Formats: sequence, structure tokens, C-alpha cells
Amino acid sequence: LVKWRSLAYEDATWELAQDVDPAKVKEFLKWQNPPKLTPVPRDSNYKIIRPDPSTWIPIESDQVYKNSNKLRDYQLEGVNWLTYCWFHHRNCILADEMGLGKTVQSVTFLLELAKAGIHGPFLVIVPLSTVTNWQREFENWSDFNVVIYHGSSTSRNMIQEYEIFYKRRPSDSAVRHDVYKFNALVTTFEVLMTDIEFFGKIHWAAAVIDEAHRLKNKKCKLGEGLRYLDLVSSRTANDLCLAGSLC
Repeated sequence: LVKWRSLAYEDATWELAQDVDPAKVKEFLKWQNPPKLTPVPRDSNYKIIRPDPSTWIPIESDQVYKNSNKLRDYQLEGVNWLTYCWFHHRNCILADEMGLGKTVQSVTFLLELAKAGIHGPFLVIVPLSTVTNWQREFENWSDFNVVIYHGSSTSRNMIQEYEIFYKRRPSDSAVRHDVYKFNALVTTFEVLMTDIEFFGKIHWAAAVIDEAHRLKNKKCKLGEGLRYLDLVSSRTANDLCLAGSLC
């Protein structure tokens, strides 16, 4: 059964095994069994316990990411500031002008969290028009398993059933909350609010909110949703807001 790029999950089709890219099959099988990772340390409130702030080390300028990608000097400065904020328990706003690579800085920031032992799950909330760009940058810079959570209710139900949780036993309906099938989930503001109860079942390690200037309105529904998910209080390890302007 093949899920086609840029098509919804409900549009998946059955194909002959010999017609499917073996590399894609291998990649799929990789995520079908829980990875052997050191559990993320959490306190009694399920809040992530971060390393001592004194252990923070800035990223070197020669740091190379997937596909031999390297950050520009100003992007490196931005990611170092983001990781510094994370080590020091600070939420933050990245308000670079449009076109300076806020998406890339956000993706590499999450990669640095993974290096620190925080492999997710990361929630990325974006406008619909930027979903494809976020997917592309994740693919260009990381080996994260990224779920694009969008589409009809049928497609979203399929994602919930097959792409999010590992079952405690194959025949069991109970799911695990210590490890997830994905590293990052990209969704839109509208879908987040539609399926808010589902998102509340996941213990998010960090949240990235693109075009976050809409949160200036205290009565906006997105803000209410984030509060419902505890994304602006105790449980989430870090919130990163992106804005091209704070005006």
C-alpha cells in the first residue's frame, strides 16, 4: 500500500512490490519498530528535565548537516541563541525578516535538541501555504520522520491510527507514550483546533509556531488551543515562535 507524495492518505493505492523504490520500503520499515533510545528524562509532572545550563556549548561554524548543508553565519548565531534559551528554560521569539531562513534555523534547532537526547515529539504549527516548504526543509536538513497532519477527517484518522503511536503489543489497542513513531508533526492552525483533543494525548517535547504574531490577540482561538495543550505552561519543554514582523 503506497501513500503518494502530495496526495492525501485516503488516496493511497496498492502497487506491485517490484514497482516500489526499495529505499522507501527500507525507510518505512525502519519506523515500524520502536527505536532503542534512552528515555527522555521527565519529572512527576511529565515535564522534560533539561541538562544543566552550564553544559551549554555553542555550535561551531564548521557544523555540517544532512546533504552537506551548513548554516550561514547569521543563522548559526540564531540557532546558538535558540539552544541557549532552551538550556536556560526560556521560550523565545525568532523575528527575522522574511527570507533569512527562520524555517532552516527552526529545523536545525530541533536537530540540536535531538543531539541533546530530546528526539521529540515536536509540534510544528504553520499556515497552510507553508506546509510544503516546511516538509522540504526537514527533508533537506534532517533524517527526522516527519508527519504532515492535514487533509480530510478520513485521512487524519488514518494518520492517528498508523503514523503516531506504537502499540504496546501488536494485538493490543493500548499505545505507548514513552516513544513515538515520528520526530516532528507539521500541521496547520485550523487542523490543530479541529483535532485539539487528539493533540492533547501527545506529550510534546517542544512546539514551533510559525506566523506567531496572531497570538498577540489574547482572544484568538489558537491561543486558547495552546493553553488547552499546556503548550504555554508547564508540560512542554520549549516554545519557539516565529514572526517576520512584530508590528
